Amino acid sequence: MRKKLTLLGVAAALVAAVPGLVGGGVSAAATAPGDATVTIVQGLPASPVVDVYIGGTEVVAGLKFGTVSPPLSVAPGTYPVAIKAGSFTLVSAIETFSSDENATITANLDTTGGSDLNFYQNPTAPTAAGSAAVLVRHTANVGAVDVYLGSDQVASGLTNATSAGPVAVPAGTVQVSVTTSPSTSPSPALIGPVGLSLHPGDVYIAYAIGDSTASPSTLTAVVQSYAVGQTKVGGGYRLTSANGQVACFGGEQCLGNLTGLHLNAPVVGIASTPDGGGYWLVASDGGVFSFGDAHFYGSAGNIHLNAPVVGIVPTADDAGYWLVASDGGVFSFGDAHFYGSTGSLHLNAPVVGIATTTTGNGYWLVAKDGGVFSFGNATFYGSLGGRHLNAPVVGIASTPDGGGYSLVASDGGVFTFGDATFHGSTGSLHLNAPVVGMASTPDGGGYWLGAADGGVFSFGNSTFYGSSGGQHQSSAVVGIAS
Repeated sequence: MRKKLTLLGVAAALVAAVPGLVGGGVSAAATAPGDATVTIVQGLPASPVVDVYIGGTEVVAGLKFGTVSPPLSVAPGTYPVAIKAGSFTLVSAIETFSSDENATITANLDTTGGSDLNFYQNPTAPTAAGSAAVLVRHTANVGAVDVYLGSDQVASGLTNATSAGPVAVPAGTVQVSVTTSPSTSPSPALIGPVGLSLHPGDVYIAYAIGDSTASPSTLTAVVQSYAVGQTKVGGGYRLTSANGQVACFGGEQCLGNLTGLHLNAPVVGIASTPDGGGYWLVASDGGVFSFGDAHFYGSAGNIHLNAPVVGIVPTADDAGYWLVASDGGVFSFGDAHFYGSTGSLHLNAPVVGIATTTTGNGYWLVAKDGGVFSFGNATFYGSLGGRHLNAPVVGIASTPDGGGYSLVASDGGVFTFGDATFHGSTGSLHLNAPVVGMASTPDGGGYWLGAADGGVFSFGNSTFYGSSGGQHQSSAVVGIAS
């Protein structure tokens, strides 16, 4: 339960009032595994600059009216939160932060002009493909308002400390306007129009802040944004070969390949962007090649490697990726964070694949003998290490909620751990070529296995869209991605 103190107080008094409150555990660094991501909005016009304290520690200094703090990493727990101007506490509250949540705290005015502090949980679900998510929040000293995106009304009669949305909006530029309620058009506006440039896969939260009774009015808007990625377009899968050829099936489009080019090293893997609108190919020397809406964030192509790269996996917002080498060395690019590796350990068998958690704050590595190594917020659910296998493990795929993973062997045997569901395998079939990888459906209700000859095998709710099995392959298939 969140308990708000409406009277002015100090952090020390809050700690004394509630046993068990802990100090510290807060930083402005990248969110650590399990930590909450917390952002502060400064909406107190009478205090142009404030300092923010969580758990008795100053975490933001000199936050100006109408601005948004950088994201803070807060360890799960209950803390006093105080907004101060110098040594004077303007408003304070006791807040409980949950593991991995995304939250915003607003220091703002209520409808009497008094200082208030509100806590909002923010959406983290992927946006629709090609779209952004827009929310609006009323945190100003003004009556009920209506909110428009362009000429479309998205909120009616919104009152102080309430929210509307999220609304899926096509990527591009949109005008946000706030009017008194009731209204019949977006003008004359109390706030705006404010232009927003929307990037697909991002969340935008517009806050109405300020005081309508001030002369002149201090009503304005401030916008917070962050990335969550996108849901996939259609269904299907892509295969890639060692020479960089790409074959596409179902709703997946071929957006380029490396055939005809001289490669310094063979391609070893493929990964699709979260919305399916692009993909990366990775070579054994760590070279990375991007196509469609996949962006290039760097590679290990010019680095001396102790072992060849064997796989690639993107972050949830498609703004980065990890490469993994056969010794378990991990290389992070873009917004991918390094959480550890087995590069300095003696392994019983080489690493063959990598999978990431839903939040992107951790990953699993899998070795040829079925051993699994977890880093960051990736939970270890079990492995095949120490067991006799009919064929070596060649890949790993995580479930959509990050609560489990599946391993696949070269004979098509599938092994599930955590909340991963077994939907079938080719372990008992005679195959013309070994299986080289596995790709899951977006909801985790099925998977495809890809073989070196281009054969594809579908299980669960996955649909078979075709394969290149039986066709002449100029180079062996090395990976499959959905």
